[in-house]
Amino acid sequence: MNAASKNDHSSTDANDLMLRELNELELFYGDIFEILTLLGFRGSTSRKTFNDYIKSLRRLDLPVVASEAPRRGHQIVYTYENLMELVLAMTLRVYHVIPDAVIKALVEARGELYPIYHKAFKERRTGLGAPLVLAAGGKRLELSGVFLDLNIDYAAGHLVSFGPPEVLSPFEALQRFMASDNVARVFLPIPISVLAENVYELYQQCLSAKESAKDGKPSRARRRRSDRNGE
Repeated sequence: MNAASKNDHSSTDANDLMLRELNELELFYGDIFEILTLLGFRGSTSRKTFNDYIKSLRRLDLPVVASEAPRRGHQIVYTYENLMELVLAMTLRVYHVIPDAVIKALVEARGELYPIYHKAFKERRTGLGAPLVLAAGGKRLELSGVFLDLNIDYAAGHLVSFGPPEVLSPFEALQRFMASDNVARVFLPIPISVLAENVYELYQQCLSAKESAKDGKPSRARRRRSDRNGE
């Protein structure tokens, strides 16, 4: 086996391991809140305001139907798909609010969206998400990852249509962005692979924080916050 083949094999093994970790991911509400905050969705709002907003989404069964969700004791156990659904909903916010009609459409489209969340991570640099390299004027731009177009038509405060969800390559996403009929579209293709990768990295950070807490050591995230706050 040559060096290139060995590297490809190692890369595949590492990717498979990460996919297994995502399939087995278990998070509690505090983890979800922390990850959404680290992704920047909380912004400058208070913990209470953001907490109330997340709970308002759950009243619309996003990311879970509370009465049907798996629990450990009294706590709901959240999966990778649940977290991605929340992240997607947060990404779709316009002026910090997502219309209820769009939330309901996301919930109804779960059967189509859950496999897309896994494809987004698996093919973030291969397959559909293989890099597209653009060059002009001595400058170079590389786009990679799967994009998601929910085909939302939302106008004058009303959801005109939703779906079907489409996965796009970087080239197809670029075409969609540049289309002349997109001028009035509020919701354009979303870099879903980027979101999936960020979720995985922050999940690992949460695990690291929990392990550090068990050992009595401050987590890397806590240390960074302390440095920023001068603590």
